[in-house]
Amino acid sequence: MSLGTISTSATAPRLLPRLSRIWRDWGGHRDLARACQLVPDILAAAAFQAPVPSVAKLRIQSAEWAQTHVAVIKLGEAGQLPTLILKIPSTHESVASLQTHHAVLTTLCADSRLAEFRDLLPWPLAVGELDGQFYLAERALIGHKAEHLLFDPETRMKIQMAAATAIGQLHQRTATAVTISADLIDRWVDRPLSRIRDLKSVVLRAAHKDAAIERVRAELHRVLAGHTLSVCWIHGDFWPGNLLVSANDLTLTGIVDWDMASPNDLLRRDLFHLILYTRALVERRDLGDIVRNLLAKEDWTFHERALLETALPALSDNDIGDRAMILLYWLRHIQSNLDQSAGYSRHWLWIAKNVDNVLKCL
Repeated sequence: MSLGTISTSATAPRLLPRLSRIWRDWGGHRDLARACQLVPDILAAAAFQAPVPSVAKLRIQSAEWAQTHVAVIKLGEAGQLPTLILKIPSTHESVASLQTHHAVLTTLCADSRLAEFRDLLPWPLAVGELDGQFYLAERALIGHKAEHLLFDPETRMKIQMAAATAIGQLHQRTATAVTISADLIDRWVDRPLSRIRDLKSVVLRAAHKDAAIERVRAELHRVLAGHTLSVCWIHGDFWPGNLLVSANDLTLTGIVDWDMASPNDLLRRDLFHLILYTRALVERRDLGDIVRNLLAKEDWTFHERALLETALPALSDNDIGDRAMILLYWLRHIQSNLDQSAGYSRHWLWIAKNVDNVLKCL
């Protein structure tokens, strides 16, 4: 074997992901440039659902390419804060995601029960197609993404408490008591477990995996069937990256990205995601590791328990216990990731850390 062959084979595993990333980034820059070129024509063609002052004076203030294959373009007058955000997707999946996001926001913004909570929403202003290209325009919200402000403990706790209090308004004002039906159990338990069963395990043998899945299914059916619980609208992806806060006093100024929202769901899902995903970010750990430790009786911190207790209304899903809620949260998280990107079903390391790692303790 030649020295050149040894060098190539040793380097290739490190080069291939890097080359793939470079190719993906180049494609994103290309699609972002194309989207920016469409802005004047979209502004001229859009039928705005609310007055947008000085549309002719709007200019691109910033543009970024999101990981979800969407160009996010902020528009405003020169020297002024942005007033409008234009979202232009490039894939069928990102179009479907934005359509869901728009439908959810249209419903919530029209719901008078939500009162001032609607001030935190990016109100839809226009939606349509231009020469086959889908677009969505919405009100620009002012603030900084909270995910960049988490590493100071005092700041982190203040942001989490503000977020939990705010989302509690959505939960409480849309809550209703229901007897858990077979359809809800199928949605919350059976369908996610079916997706997990279809994943190719890299750590567990098939028999052990199937046995763990069956134990989870039996436990959650037993806990949920016939139980009366509160269900409500949830955001569905309530993590700090979807929260906007003011720079001076950390006031919550907006909640974005509503494509994973759903009605008739368990209110503690949002709170669990806020708490556990923040843990994952701060501690640089996989969510599966955090879920596994909680199932193994690791306790909530004092601050986390205070968040859960502060945000819960009198009628809640508390009766089913933390263990069942952790399992239900984990199932929805896994299903949401698989729905968001087919790549997760082939990502052996993600499966090992976030699926197999949890199933091993069940």
